[in-house]
Amino acid sequence: AVAASLPIPFIMANQNAILYKKVPDEMRGRVFAVRNAVQYSTIPAGILLGKRREGGALEILLDYSTPEYRDCSVGKYLYSRLPELKVDILVFTGEPGKHEVYLKRMGFERKNDAYVKRIKE
Repeated sequence: AVAASLPIPFIMANQNAILYKKVPDEMRGRVFAVRNAVQYSTIPAGILLGKRREGGALEILLDYSTPEYRDCSVGKYLYSRLPELKVDILVFTGEPGKHEVYLKRMGFERKNDAYVKRIKE
């Protein structure tokens, strides 16, 4: 058992070195948070990743819920916590495809080339 554990620090150091080298600085915290959640045997109910924009806006990069939580409860909970972080507008600029139903269900409205949701406190 001890012999099997010896290479672990080297593997972890190498993995971190690769992530630090390949992941842009502004994305690093998000990438490491998701990696740690998955790597350390926790199963997230959902993940919300975004990029802060001017005027209290958060550009959504990823809004994902595991199949067990696809009733929108995770999104509703995460969105309800955003005013604490001084976020009052969510913006999604990608192509929603089949996820447009989710965006509309969560209260997003199509405005020009984006989906926008105003967060109420």
